[in-house]
Amino acid sequence: MHGAADPATGRPVEPETLFNVFSVTKAVTATALHIQDERGLVDYDEPVAIYWPDFAANGKQGATVRHVLTHRAGVPQMPVDVTAEMMCDWAAMASAIAALPRCRLWPRPARRRIISR
Repeated sequence: MHGAADPATGRPVEPETLFNVFSVTKAVTATALHIQDERGLVDYDEPVAIYWPDFAANGKQGATVRHVLTHRAGVPQMPVDVTAEMMCDWAAMASAIAALPRCRLWPRPARRRIISR
């Protein structure tokens, strides 16, 4: 392996070195969801709450899988006080995200497209 994990100290990259991949996981998540759609395991136009009942809390009951994928579910923020440890705790993050209120600044998820393709 080559390169510096920490340019300030010169610590080298090692097999255990972690790297921030920013938004790379969006493509992986979208691909996995598209495969589930092809297999009939998920429907883009069903409410998220069909698959994750707790997500319906606090005004999010109308948000569909499609709304989530297109960033229109009204949940643009992370839960308050999230730590690195909490981000690695599936149950804690699922519970905290489900408890978020739908952002009042965002319109309710639309039932129909306003702009035709």
